[in-house]
Amino acid sequence: MLVFSLSSTPSGPTPAQLEALYTQHASFVHARCRRILKDEDLAWDATQDVFARAIRSWDSFDGRSSRGTWLYRIATNLCLNRIRDAASRRDKLHQRRDERPGAGSGPASPAQVEVHEIVRAVLVDMPEDLARLAVLYYFEDLTQAEIAAEVGLSVPTVRKRLRAFVAQARKRIARGLEAQLAAAGDSL
Repeated sequence: MLVFSLSSTPSGPTPAQLEALYTQHASFVHARCRRILKDEDLAWDATQDVFARAIRSWDSFDGRSSRGTWLYRIATNLCLNRIRDAASRRDKLHQRRDERPGAGSGPASPAQVEVHEIVRAVLVDMPEDLARLAVLYYFEDLTQAEIAAEVGLSVPTVRKRLRAFVAQARKRIARGLEAQLAAAGDSL
């Protein structure tokens, strides 16, 4: 199913051309994205982006290859760039974990320091996408709307992922507390 809309450009694809291209190649493009990204949701997002790029660069297709080959190349480049970008973001997140809470924003209250320490502790094993949102929200003090603009997601998606971060954090904290209580009980 075609999710994005086609804004009419003088030399871009017609809706019929785009629909035919999508129908013929979407599953193949998605499979390529899934093989590279190794994540179903990321692969669907990338698939949509591949077709959006194809629309934007419709005139750059020179006909030396098939449209399928052209899409395959777009998909490969897009996914490899996302992997590189994710690695760069992970490095930056790792650097941010070592910074003091509220760095550059003035003195933090004792409650803020405590929240930042808890967030920092649970960031260690958190999925990268949730960790990035948590850093932006808790350490950069960005609003959900600002985060959405920064990472290219909708505000409801940011809200949902921040809730997922909090839920996972609570589970990790509870497991840690249970382990400490069990260890304390064993030593009695």
